Amino acid sequence: MLVAIVFLGAFVPSATATATPDFPGAVSTYLMLPSDWIASKVDPPDGCHLCHVNGSAGGEPLTDFGSLMQANGAMPYAANATAGPALAAIDEAEPQLITDLKNGTDPNLDQNAFDANNDAVYQHGCGSIAPGSPSAPGSAVILTGLGWALIAQRRMRSGARGAGFAARAAHGSP
Repeated sequence: MLVAIVFLGAFVPSATATATPDFPGAVSTYLMLPSDWIASKVDPPDGCHLCHVNGSAGGEPLTDFGSLMQANGAMPYAANATAGPALAAIDEAEPQLITDLKNGTDPNLDQNAFDANNDAVYQHGCGSIAPGSPSAPGSAVILTGLGWALIAQRRMRSGARGAGFAARAAHGSP
Protein backbone atom coordinates (compact mmCIF):
# COMPACT_ATOMS: atom_id res chain seq x y z
CA MET A 1 0.00 0.00 0.00
CA LEU A 2 2.81 2.42 0.88
CA VAL A 3 4.47 1.72 -2.47
CA ALA A 4 1.24 2.71 -4.28
CA ILE A 5 1.02 5.97 -2.34
CA VAL A 6 4.66 6.82 -3.08
CA PHE A 7 4.13 5.95 -6.77
CA LEU A 8 1.07 8.19 -7.00
CA GLY A 9 2.84 11.03 -5.23
CA ALA A 10 5.77 10.82 -7.62
CA PHE A 11 3.90 10.47 -10.90
CA VAL A 12 0.51 12.16 -10.54
CA PRO A 13 0.77 15.80 -11.63
CA SER A 14 0.34 18.49 -9.02
CA ALA A 15 -2.86 20.56 -8.93
CA THR A 16 -1.00 23.82 -8.38
CA ALA A 17 -1.26 26.40 -11.09
CA THR A 18 1.67 27.40 -13.26
CA ALA A 19 1.92 29.88 -16.09
CA THR A 20 0.74 28.62 -19.43
CA PRO A 21 1.77 30.92 -22.28
CA ASP A 22 -1.04 29.84 -24.62
CA PHE A 23 -3.91 30.36 -22.14
CA PRO A 24 -4.64 34.02 -23.02
CA GLY A 25 -4.87 33.08 -26.70
CA ALA A 26 -7.08 30.07 -25.93
CA VAL A 27 -9.44 32.35 -23.98
CA SER A 28 -9.57 34.80 -26.89
CA THR A 29 -10.18 32.00 -29.38
CA TYR A 30 -12.95 30.42 -27.32
CA LEU A 31 -14.70 33.78 -27.01
CA MET A 32 -14.33 34.25 -30.81
CA LEU A 33 -12.20 37.37 -30.35
CA PRO A 34 -8.95 38.28 -32.10
CA SER A 35 -6.21 35.94 -30.89
CA ASP A 36 -4.34 38.73 -29.09
CA TRP A 37 -7.46 40.27 -27.46
CA ILE A 38 -6.74 39.17 -23.87
CA ALA A 39 -3.05 40.08 -24.16
CA SER A 40 -3.58 43.45 -25.84
CA LYS A 41 -6.95 44.72 -24.58
CA VAL A 42 -7.73 43.01 -21.27
CA ASP A 43 -4.35 42.51 -19.55
CA PRO A 44 -1.40 43.94 -21.50
CA PRO A 45 1.33 43.10 -22.21
CA ASP A 46 0.86 39.31 -22.25
CA GLY A 47 -2.56 38.54 -20.71
CA CYS A 48 -1.14 36.50 -17.84
CA HIS A 49 -2.50 38.84 -15.13
CA LEU A 50 -6.00 37.65 -16.05
CA CYS A 51 -5.30 34.51 -14.01
CA HIS A 52 -1.99 35.06 -12.20
CA VAL A 53 -1.24 37.73 -9.61
CA ASN A 54 2.43 37.46 -10.63
CA GLY A 55 1.65 37.78 -14.34
CA SER A 56 3.97 35.92 -16.67
CA ALA A 57 5.84 34.44 -13.70
CA GLY A 58 2.73 32.27 -13.30
CA GLY A 59 2.10 30.01 -10.38
CA GLU A 60 0.10 30.95 -7.36
CA PRO A 61 -1.46 33.08 -6.05
CA LEU A 62 -4.17 33.21 -8.65
CA THR A 63 -6.37 36.22 -9.30
CA ASP A 64 -10.07 35.96 -8.51
CA PHE A 65 -10.83 35.13 -12.14
CA GLY A 66 -7.94 32.63 -12.26
CA SER A 67 -9.32 30.87 -9.18
CA LEU A 68 -12.74 30.75 -10.80
CA MET A 69 -11.24 29.30 -14.00
CA GLN A 70 -9.40 26.65 -11.99
CA ALA A 71 -12.52 25.83 -9.96
CA ASN A 72 -14.36 25.27 -13.24
CA GLY A 73 -11.76 22.86 -14.63
CA ALA A 74 -9.07 24.97 -16.30
CA MET A 75 -5.74 23.19 -16.01
CA PRO A 76 -2.20 24.42 -16.67
CA TYR A 77 -0.65 23.30 -19.94
CA ALA A 78 -4.03 22.11 -21.18
CA ALA A 79 -5.38 25.45 -22.36
CA ASN A 80 -6.94 24.21 -25.57
CA ALA A 81 -8.75 21.36 -23.84
CA THR A 82 -9.79 23.05 -20.58
CA ALA A 83 -10.20 26.80 -21.20
CA GLY A 84 -13.39 26.40 -23.25
CA PRO A 85 -15.31 24.23 -20.77
CA ALA A 86 -14.21 26.45 -17.86
CA LEU A 87 -15.31 29.60 -19.70
CA ALA A 88 -18.61 27.95 -20.66
CA ALA A 89 -19.27 27.14 -17.00
CA ILE A 90 -18.43 30.70 -15.98
CA ASP A 91 -20.61 32.09 -18.76
CA GLU A 92 -23.49 29.95 -17.50
CA ALA A 93 -23.12 31.01 -13.87
CA GLU A 94 -21.58 34.49 -14.17
CA PRO A 95 -22.21 35.90 -17.67
CA GLN A 96 -21.13 39.42 -16.66
CA LEU A 97 -17.56 38.18 -16.23
CA ILE A 98 -17.50 36.93 -19.83
CA THR A 99 -19.10 40.19 -20.97
CA ASP A 100 -16.25 42.04 -19.22
CA LEU A 101 -13.72 40.03 -21.25
CA LYS A 102 -15.56 40.65 -24.52
CA ASN A 103 -15.66 44.37 -23.73
CA GLY A 104 -11.89 44.42 -23.13
CA THR A 105 -12.24 44.78 -19.35
CA ASP A 106 -10.37 42.67 -16.83
CA PRO A 107 -13.08 40.96 -14.74
CA ASN A 108 -10.72 41.11 -11.75
CA LEU A 109 -11.11 44.90 -11.83
CA ASP A 110 -14.91 44.80 -12.04
CA GLN A 111 -15.83 46.15 -8.60
CA ASN A 112 -19.17 44.35 -8.71
CA ALA A 113 -17.79 40.97 -9.74
CA PHE A 114 -16.21 39.49 -6.59
CA ASP A 115 -16.99 39.79 -2.89
CA ALA A 116 -14.51 39.94 0.01
CA ASN A 117 -14.05 36.14 -0.14
CA ASN A 118 -13.14 36.33 -3.86
CA ASP A 119 -16.39 34.59 -4.77
CA ALA A 120 -18.18 35.73 -7.89
CA VAL A 121 -21.25 37.64 -6.78
CA TYR A 122 -23.31 37.73 -9.95
CA GLN A 123 -26.25 35.38 -9.54
CA HIS A 124 -29.05 34.69 -11.98
CA GLY A 125 -32.28 32.74 -11.78
CA CYS A 126 -34.32 31.39 -8.89
CA GLY A 127 -32.21 29.84 -6.18
CA SER A 128 -28.91 30.16 -8.02
CA ILE A 129 -25.83 29.78 -5.86
CA ALA A 130 -22.54 31.38 -6.78
CA PRO A 131 -19.51 29.07 -6.71
CA GLY A 132 -18.01 29.04 -3.24
CA SER A 133 -21.16 30.35 -1.64
CA PRO A 134 -21.39 29.41 2.04
CA SER A 135 -24.91 28.05 1.52
CA ALA A 136 -23.84 25.45 -1.04
CA PRO A 137 -21.82 23.19 1.34
CA GLY A 138 -24.34 23.73 4.14
CA SER A 139 -27.16 22.47 1.94
CA ALA A 140 -25.19 19.39 1.02
CA VAL A 141 -24.49 18.60 4.68
CA ILE A 142 -28.13 19.04 5.62
CA LEU A 143 -29.38 16.87 2.75
CA THR A 144 -26.79 14.19 3.50
CA GLY A 145 -27.81 14.17 7.17
CA LEU A 146 -31.48 13.89 6.26
CA GLY A 147 -30.69 11.02 3.91
CA TRP A 148 -28.82 9.13 6.62
CA ALA A 149 -31.63 9.79 9.12
CA LEU A 150 -34.21 8.37 6.71
CA ILE A 151 -32.09 5.28 6.11
CA ALA A 152 -31.62 4.76 9.86
CA GLN A 153 -35.35 5.23 10.48
CA ARG A 154 -36.24 2.73 7.77
CA ARG A 155 -33.77 0.18 9.16
CA MET A 156 -35.13 0.63 12.67
CA ARG A 157 -38.70 0.10 11.46
CA SER A 158 -37.86 -3.01 9.49
CA GLY A 159 -35.78 -4.31 12.40
CA ALA A 160 -38.63 -3.69 14.86
CA ARG A 161 -41.14 -5.46 12.62
CA GLY A 162 -38.77 -8.34 12.11
CA ALA A 163 -38.06 -8.64 15.85
CA GLY A 164 -41.76 -8.52 16.67
CA PHE A 165 -42.58 -11.22 14.14
CA ALA A 166 -39.74 -13.41 15.41
CA ALA A 167 -40.90 -12.98 19.01
CA ARG A 168 -44.52 -13.87 18.14
CA ALA A 169 -43.41 -16.89 16.14
CA ALA A 170 -41.33 -18.15 19.07
CA HIS A 171 -44.35 -17.95 21.40
CA GLY A 172 -46.70 -19.53 18.92
CA SER A 173 -48.73 -16.34 18.30
CA PRO A 174 -49.89 -15.53 14.76
